[in-house]
Amino acid sequence: MISLSAKKVKIVKKENNISTLKEVYASNVKISEIIRVFSGDIISLDGVVVSGQSVVDQSTLTGNLFQ
Repeated sequence: MISLSAKKVKIVKKENNISTLKEVYASNVKISEIIRVFSGDIISLDGVVVSGQSVVDQSTLTGNLFQ
C-alpha cells in the first residue's frame, strides 16, 4: 500500500497575489498548506477540498474497484 502513495505533492505558494506551485515531499507538507491535485494524481494526504470538484479513485483505501 505504501508504495502506491505519492512521494511528492505540489503546494500552492502565494506571494504578492501571485500563486505558484512548488513541488515538495509529502512528508514536508505543513498543516494549513494548500496542495494542488491534478487529474490522475495520487492523493497521499488527508485534507479538505477548498476549491473545485472531482471524483477520486478510492480503491486503494477501500479495496473496491473504481466504477
